[in-house]
Amino acid sequence: MVFGYLMIVGILIVIGLAVNKNPDLLALSKTLSKEKNSDLEKLTTTAKNTLVITGLCILLSNVVVTI
Repeated sequence: MVFGYLMIVGILIVIGLAVNKNPDLLALSKTLSKEKNSDLEKLTTTAKNTLVITGLCILLSNVVVTI
């Protein structure tokens, strides 16, 4: 059970960091025009932050529940 939580946390954090480096992983990045580069940067930053924070919250909740 703990191993499953750790895998989920790892996957979420890795995907979050990958989205920041490669914005093509997001479906909306292909629909935005080239002029809206700042919107794409905001989108990737928000996606990265959301995925990493979600992963850390799952890790923290798992630690709290097991104690």
